Amino acid sequence: MGASQYSPEVTYSTKPGRPGPPSMPQTKGNIDSPSFRVVWNVLLDNGDSNITGYHLETDDGSGWISAYSGEDLEFVCDHLPAGRQYRVRVAAESAGGLSDYSEICFVTTEPVVPDDLVQPH
Repeated sequence: MGASQYSPEVTYSTKPGRPGPPSMPQTKGNIDSPSFRVVWNVLLDNGDSNITGYHLETDDGSGWISAYSGEDLEFVCDHLPAGRQYRVRVAAESAGGLSDYSEICFVTTEPVVPDDLVQPH
């Protein structure tokens, strides 16, 4: 019995790790009755892969909805009812997949005061 021939060469590559969650979103500027701006920071743990986008979700008590997907690190949530509380969270995406969501930021839009108040008689 002799030695057999070597098998063909095989090459493998691994997928990068998932990124860590972004920082908790923070409000930037004034919170008006119809809108607010939120910002978040660049990730420290990108899973050894470039971040390709962020996904921002809001919840007004009726469930999470997608508000933004893109590369920017801030977003204006607008056309909102006055005097309502929102929960806001953000996740990062890379070739390694979608990160866990950030800690939740709570934002309440300003209530609107009626223009003409009538005194009761």
